[in-house]
Amino acid sequence: MRAPTTTSFALTVFVGLQVTLGGGALRGQAPADTGLLTRPGQTVVIRGGWLFDGVADARVQNEGILIRGGKFLDVDGGLGSYEVQGALVIDLDDEETIMPGMFDLHAHHRVGFGTDDTEETGWVPMLHLANGVTSTFPAGELDPEGMLEARRRIESGEQIGARIFNSGPYFGNARNQCPAVRTHEDSCEHWPADM
Repeated sequence: MRAPTTTSFALTVFVGLQVTLGGGALRGQAPADTGLLTRPGQTVVIRGGWLFDGVADARVQNEGILIRGGKFLDVDGGLGSYEVQGALVIDLDDEETIMPGMFDLHAHHRVGFGTDDTEETGWVPMLHLANGVTSTFPAGELDPEGMLEARRRIESGEQIGARIFNSGPYFGNARNQCPAVRTHEDSCEHWPADM
């Protein structure tokens, strides 16, 4: 088995951007200058390479993946019965593998390591995507409004990054720098004894 190449890594990121998170562009929501290669409602065909679906124990030869309007219409079923004229065709090399995006159920967008903590909504979502994570759940947010705005930018195609399924603010005093604790009544005075 060959090791992944720079080309295969770049293709993985490209496919993730175009298919999974480029969904805003595929749905016609992205502005024209985002740099995404797809048009609203465009058909995308991914041929060749290998397919790992997360169900089987091993990867199999990819018989073809068909995406239209941001939705997967067929995965590994062959493309013979579909009209694919005018589609964006991505041909994978034999050493390249396509797989479902991962979902990080405890993602951290918070940076600062205890001093001047902040919610980083620019490069962290892109970093998740570059590592194969296509959806995130922050499990507590320092800046819920900022995270909602980042989600809106990603979903509209204005920003590249993993989808954000917002969790809302931290609860209690464990994160006492959280702006959600604004008054004495908002705080948990006897944390953790009151839990």
